[in-house]
Amino acid sequence: MTSGRRNRALCALLLMLVVLTGCGQKTPPALPDVYAALESAASLPPMTMLDADELSDYIGIDDTLYSSVQAHAAQDALVVDAVMLFTARDEKSAQSIEAQLSDYLDYRKREMRDYLPEQYAVLERAVLRRDGVQVALLISPQVDALVQAYEKAIH
Repeated sequence: MTSGRRNRALCALLLMLVVLTGCGQKTPPALPDVYAALESAASLPPMTMLDADELSDYIGIDDTLYSSVQAHAAQDALVVDAVMLFTARDEKSAQSIEAQLSDYLDYRKREMRDYLPEQYAVLERAVLRRDGVQVALLISPQVDALVQAYEKAIH
């Protein structure tokens, strides 16, 4: 093979690698940006950010399962609003996070069913979704606005 052919073949190979790399999975969105978009889309009550210890103790989600998190719950214990966003380390971790959030949601429903029926109604409309390694639990009377903002922010 002449050096000209070799150079063209090498250039073609490099171009193909660049194109294929660009077609790969896109980088997950920055969760603080996603949360900010959700805050702008709906009127949330005063929220408290949950740290890794609280997520582990209260919901059962270990910090080894995710690479990024934005988890916020209403400061008032009688208000069920929450926005919990996770970027899991992999698909299996995303499934675990989704299962833990589902259990948490079921627990909150049982807790509020007879105690605060209006808050129970909010929990009934909550949205739990997994998009690849992105997992979100959205609980709010304005859940439809949160879902729209979430979809726009992650795509």
